[in-house]
Amino acid sequence: MMAIDQAVPIRREAGLLRLVVVARLSDAKLRSKLAPLVALPEVAELTLIRRTPLDMDGVRDVCPPEWLRGWGLLAEAWRLLALLRRCAQRPRPSFLVSFFFFPHALYIELARRLFGVATVPVAISHEDVERALTSRFWTSLVRQAHALGVRGERSAAALRPLGLPPGHVFVPPNVFEAGPFVPSQETAKEWDVVYVGGFEPVKRLEVLLEALALARRRLGRLRALLIGDGPERARLEAARGRLGLGEDLLIEGWQPAEHVARCLQGARLLALTSRYEGLPMAMIEALSCGTPVVVPDIGDVTTVARHGENAWVVAPATPEAYAEAFVGLLGDRDRLARLAEGALATRERFASDYSLESALAAWRPVLSRRSA
Repeated sequence: MMAIDQAVPIRREAGLLRLVVVARLSDAKLRSKLAPLVALPEVAELTLIRRTPLDMDGVRDVCPPEWLRGWGLLAEAWRLLALLRRCAQRPRPSFLVSFFFFPHALYIELARRLFGVATVPVAISHEDVERALTSRFWTSLVRQAHALGVRGERSAAALRPLGLPPGHVFVPPNVFEAGPFVPSQETAKEWDVVYVGGFEPVKRLEVLLEALALARRRLGRLRALLIGDGPERARLEAARGRLGLGEDLLIEGWQPAEHVARCLQGARLLALTSRYEGLPMAMIEALSCGTPVVVPDIGDVTTVARHGENAWVVAPATPEAYAEAFVGLLGDRDRLARLAEGALATRERFASDYSLESALAAWRPVLSRRSA
């Protein structure tokens, strides 16, 4: 995935469009979302407004000075002012694109009102979709936008009651290059359950740890690995001791993609317990390794994760329900093997569904349509 920018053809001389993107995603995720915008020959300029720089060909990043980046609200105020300053310049941007509604869709909406620049907010999580459905302000923001990107068809269907015009909602896929995330017959299954992602409250990792403790009592032994970092790490370390998981649970910090891939290849299951998700890349990476997933029925997760085919979809998402999934799969080798075969079959679709060509086909009609 780190080589996305190297594989993208760039032909700036043919472009007419000037894009400004506001985002807060990790480098790898952001590259996968920007790849089609960089590759479009219609795009002459892409400016990224972010707290930290992004090393990607074809992208001009605008960031707060290093000393200001850790200052929360001040850094955000700097980014907002940078966006407004760019919109005030001539020639003005053709489109403003945001990833995540809060706060980035607010920033581009303010710029739209002040300067009349067309906006394309992209909803990343189901929380973004719920905001559009339940708040008059967010509903108005979505309707005033040039177009609205969502993570999958389930989110698009949820927005139909808003009566948005045809073509207003589109589904831009991440560009996924398997890279190290491939099946491996040589890698031993060292881990029963692996989690990859942020250690944040929205990930509900306390549910995962409680489920691991419950399943461990029934199975006798269960080895689990958490890869990531965040504000919940200290609580997770304390919960590991409180729940008696001890050495059977390893908590690592962020790791390079090659290490994550080896861990997923050596895992029997990937588990996610989030309250909100869009279409998590950790799930795509696990399935690409041939590793089944245990996931909640939220966001657009089930557009890829199919219960009984390549996944166990947990509902309701309680510790007891997750423990039942772990016991039901780890205690039944035949069932687990069938889901692993389903994961490998799903992997075959990724080459087309998450290709650069598919992403270009989603973005091109949106950016070529005349803005209101």
